[in-house]
Amino acid sequence: MTPEEKFIRGIWEALKRIKENALYTKKGEPVAVASSLIDERALGILGEWQVIKIRENPWEPPMSTKNIFYLDVNRRRVNELDSLCKNGFEANVSPEKLLEIIKEWVHPLGKDEKLSFEILELIKGKKKAVKIAPKVRAEEIRKLFEEEKRIEEIARRVIEKNQKIKKPTDKWLIFHTKEGVELKFNKESGDFVFGRVDGNFALETNEYKIFLCLLESPSHMAKYTTLLKLMYPDKEFEEPLKKYQVEMWALNSVIRDIKIGLGILPKKKFRNKNAFQTLKKWKGYRLRLTD
Repeated sequence: MTPEEKFIRGIWEALKRIKENALYTKKGEPVAVASSLIDERALGILGEWQVIKIRENPWEPPMSTKNIFYLDVNRRRVNELDSLCKNGFEANVSPEKLLEIIKEWVHPLGKDEKLSFEILELIKGKKKAVKIAPKVRAEEIRKLFEEEKRIEEIARRVIEKNQKIKKPTDKWLIFHTKEGVELKFNKESGDFVFGRVDGNFALETNEYKIFLCLLESPSHMAKYTTLLKLMYPDKEFEEPLKKYQVEMWALNSVIRDIKIGLGILPKKKFRNKNAFQTLKKWKGYRLRLTD
């Protein structure tokens, strides 16, 4: 077994373990994996490839320990990478070539368009080990070439779709502040541009869920109970909210992180603090982006 094949199979084994444990995990919750059942080196690689994220923040429980890993899983990328490994080995693609294809898939913008059709075929499970006999006819070669060009055209759209920075579409929410500053927020990727600040709210995080809820709500307002339900979907919240001090503290921390992310609230100096307004009478938050 070559080093490339050993590496890919190690990653694939870790991936299959994550997929299996994900079946026992509720939607929206981190996947738990015992450290004794998975290669920590493989987890590090999967983290670099943005397939998973290991929970290591004590303010975002549960936090991973030396005995168990808690993972935020990008299920789409898990399924795509699993298909690349599985279909690549079944199609007898050489480990060296397969690793090259996987690295092209990992790259956010793509480096080699010639590999794009390979990625598409392996993910869809259509690639076969094609062996051309020495006496193959010119017509058969021409058909193979035309099919390859057709798949390349499809793959270009796939690569464009997977780019981190997407072209403006109806998936972007666009608002203007009172001062005329534009805010753009992409619901599918979490990308935002606000004034001179740009960044990303990772999907499936509380910051993303709450910010999107405030943006899409009428007048950008949402009650405490609505936002708490997003953070704790398995809990019921009733007035008065004094008995939920821990949950309210966590909600206020998320709001503060959103402010810092957008540059509304720098870490050491208050600025534009009225961009978020606490509505005491209405018992909720309002994001003051428009009048």
